[in-house]
Amino acid sequence: MTVPLWPELRQAAHRVDELVAKLPEPGARGPEERAELAAAKDTARALRTRYLHTHADAVYDHLTSGGADELRIAELVGAAADAFPALLPTAGQLAADRARRQADKEGYEIDQGIFLRAVLGSPRSGPHLLDAMLRPTPRALRLLPEFTRTGVLETTSVRMERRDGAAYLTMCRDDCLNAEDEQQVDDMETAVDLALLDPEVRVGVVRGGPMSHPRYRGRGCSARASTSRACTPGPFRWSAFCSAASWAISTSWSGECAPTPRPGTPRRSKSRGSRPSRRSPSAAAPSCCSSSTMCSPRRTPV
Repeated sequence: MTVPLWPELRQAAHRVDELVAKLPEPGARGPEERAELAAAKDTARALRTRYLHTHADAVYDHLTSGGADELRIAELVGAAADAFPALLPTAGQLAADRARRQADKEGYEIDQGIFLRAVLGSPRSGPHLLDAMLRPTPRALRLLPEFTRTGVLETTSVRMERRDGAAYLTMCRDDCLNAEDEQQVDDMETAVDLALLDPEVRVGVVRGGPMSHPRYRGRGCSARASTSRACTPGPFRWSAFCSAASWAISTSWSGECAPTPRPGTPRRSKSRGSRPSRRSPSAAAPSCCSSSTMCSPRRTPV
């Protein structure tokens, strides 16, 4: 299916690229140069917003083969950038921006945000994308046999141990008070996937490990803010945080996954508190009390 882009959108995006190529690096631009580029970006973003307001579902269908393919957020924005270069930044543009200080970035990730806002705001495409985010990650599937055998997971940011039917997930980034960065987001999702896929786990306990910082030494910390290191030059991807947010929303609110998984692909099934499963109206997640943050996974055979 072909989804044509508006000619004026292509022209506006091309104008932004021309200015970026012609002007000095962001930190060396004068007030007039910054104002000229900002006006061009505003025009392009207004057109992207209008275009996606009308065509978000058509674009999403094109990228997912009419919903047959389940793309995670990082895969989706990459595919969209290849298929619709006037809508989203290229991989090269994002890589160049990641090497800059936060104050010197071109703001390409704003355009990813415009695209994802339109997709997630769609009553048809949004739930499909959230459902795709419920699928276990390839890393979790790779580690699952070892975790089911040993009951232990050790990663850079997270340690998880299974004891008596409970998975105890401890955040252990004491160098940054367990603040979110790409590594922590990836490790957390992997650990939660494993807890949900392991048939011996009935409940998960999430807690912060003891800190080594003098001000918080020995105290548990489960901070949710992102680390300031993500604002310095380095391989930080905003789409990773979008993935984490959408995964958390799906985990908390969407209940069980869609009833027809891709053959041979396990799905994470989730329910929130005592909310009944969509597949099993009479079933409720186990309740539990603790001073730690709790998550209560439930599995329904698929």
